[in-house]
Amino acid sequence: MSGHIGLYYPFIHFRDESWLKLTSLYWDRMGRIVPEGYGLRDNDTVRQFKDSGYVRNFHPGGAQARPRLAFRELLATHGDQLRERYGLHLSANWPDDPATVLSRAGHFGDTKLAYIFGPKIAPELIQDLEALGLAEQGGRRDPRWVGMHPKLANLYMVALAEAMAIPRGAQPVTSDALSHVGIGDFTMERLAGALLDDITEPPSLPGREVEQQMTDLTIKMVVPANLDGKHSPVADFGERR
Repeated sequence: MSGHIGLYYPFIHFRDESWLKLTSLYWDRMGRIVPEGYGLRDNDTVRQFKDSGYVRNFHPGGAQARPRLAFRELLATHGDQLRERYGLHLSANWPDDPATVLSRAGHFGDTKLAYIFGPKIAPELIQDLEALGLAEQGGRRDPRWVGMHPKLANLYMVALAEAMAIPRGAQPVTSDALSHVGIGDFTMERLAGALLDDITEPPSLPGREVEQQMTDLTIKMVVPANLDGKHSPVADFGERR
């Protein structure tokens, strides 16, 4: 894929060393979303990829504006339905979120929730989510983390990755198939279709979405034997999104 840039999501740290090495066979560069003020804990492999110029850190900057507008419109239009399905008052009945369970002991407040690092989300959107009871701020060690239903968190990260990828000519790439939610262009209608598919028509996949899914499938299927002799995590699983 000469001239192609991947943009890793939904997590900040790469979660699998083998996967990261494998992507270097297909991509010229691999970006990741790292807000200012976030303390990275990269291992030697990731540092080597950074030194070579393959791994790049991209700040979300003004990219929050596009998902902010779409999500705020979604909340204004379907807020009651979203609260009935994803309100935190229901969280006791949700399964544990795997990434939160694997976090460092005591890092996050509720294992039922998925956590996004707050600077990735526009402050106005955080306020709207909290007002509807759909999110809460407050990791135990860092109050900037924002907890919400995992599907809502994953959908936001897809939208943010897409907003950051487009101006860079990049393609969102994930190592976690469960985190991918097909929305394509993240209009309010497509977000509603992904979250409330029983009251709206589920979205179809546009060309860019199909391209992404085929890319993910290729990376997963074409794996050289004994890439590194082991399946090893790159960083502490404690960091969420």
